[in-house]
Amino acid sequence: MLPLLWVASAIARPALADDTPTKADALAARVVQASGDLYQLNRLTFTFVVESAGQEKLRRTHSRDWSAGTVLVELDGRSVQLQGLHHIDPSLAVADPDAHAEVWSTVAPDVPPATAAHAWSTWINDSYWLLAPAKVLDDGVLRSLDAEGNLVLRFDGVGVTPGDTYALTVDAQTERVTHWTFTLQNGRKGTFAWSEYTAIGPLVLSMHRANAAGDFVIRFADVTLTP
Repeated sequence: MLPLLWVASAIARPALADDTPTKADALAARVVQASGDLYQLNRLTFTFVVESAGQEKLRRTHSRDWSAGTVLVELDGRSVQLQGLHHIDPSLAVADPDAHAEVWSTVAPDVPPATAAHAWSTWINDSYWLLAPAKVLDDGVLRSLDAEGNLVLRFDGVGVTPGDTYALTVDAQTERVTHWTFTLQNGRKGTFAWSEYTAIGPLVLSMHRANAAGDFVIRFADVTLTP
């Protein structure tokens, strides 16, 4: 879900095995149990860091307060606060911000629609990288198993890029995600190994994701969770 990988195209769907909802849902439930209950949280703050060839290329900090219905995103040298998120999910307004200026004027007054949409997209992207295993049972997530027994996630019109597909490899002993492979809406594919699991508040999260070559890394810093 890196923004530089997001655009639209056909999706190559994984070959499915015996993917009855019961089996996929049972695996998903075990993954959520191993991750912890995301919906106990009231506040979440974290920094999303991208490194390439050992050099830091990107750093974004997010703070979400569910009780207040706000997200604060720090990117591109400025802070953007989004509000009123109890009542609206602006994801469908991201693709054409100017056509949905009324939505963005409610969510982020005095911020240009394109800037507000970019801030929301980065929150969705970065928080999904951090929290995906705790969200596999969310409404709108379509679950199945592929031929290798991986948990395949597709999306029924939810999120900023509903055409994305993810296959999560789950360790049979710990029920933790060890890898995920994705095909994004633009047809771009990638595989990342997940490591450095850390207990933070009510959740257990992977703090480090690396591609197969190990030269492209996504990691998380300064993660705080408040129930």
